[in-house]
Formats: sequence, C-alpha cells, structure tokens
Amino acid sequence: MALHVAHNRSLDVLRRRRLLSFSEVETGNEEDEGAFLNTIPDTSPTPEELVEQRDLQQAIQRAIQTLPRTYRSVVLLYYKDQMNYAEIGQVLKMPVSTVKARFYRAKLFLRDVLTVQ
Repeated sequence: MALHVAHNRSLDVLRRRRLLSFSEVETGNEEDEGAFLNTIPDTSPTPEELVEQRDLQQAIQRAIQTLPRTYRSVVLLYYKDQMNYAEIGQVLKMPVSTVKARFYRAKLFLRDVLTVQ
C-alpha cells in the first residue's frame, strides 16, 4: 500500500514539472545558454531547510526514546523496519488489535511531546 502511494505521488510530481521543449534547449550563443540555465529551477533543499530537517529528525528520535518500551518497539518496527501490523504482531507475539492500539497511543504520545517543544 505504501509503495503504491509513493509511486502515485512520484507520478504526480513528475506531471507537474514543466517539460522543456527542444527550442529552449537549443541556444545560439553562450549568453543564451546562461539565460537558459537560469530558467532551470534549483529543487535541492537550501542549507536552512537541511538544518530544519536534521533538527526535526533529532527531535523525533528523542521523542521516540521517551516512549514506554511497549510503544517504542511497535513504532520502531513500523517505521524503521517498515513492518505492517501483522508482521509486528508476529514478532512481538501479540494480536494485531493490540499492535494497532499501541501504535495509535504512541502516535498520540509523540504528537503531545513534539507539539510542546
């Protein structure tokens, strides 16, 4: 399911990008070439965005470490190991309903911790 969503999301992004025509690529001189290169958007993250992403990842990691062990194991197996609820239930030897309940409670706990910061 997640792979299907990611695939569709990627297609949406590619459709939104403006395709270049051959007339835009063909340039007569170096001045035109420089102007053409300036029209290509730089989609790489800025240094500020990279720092914000790193800080957010660190905050999330700290918040996960504050979870009670029963919740933390479910969250880590779900996000880090990319397991579904049934697989987590098999690994932790618990019913899928228990896995879902713990995951839901963990998300509420993380939301509370992360919005306070």
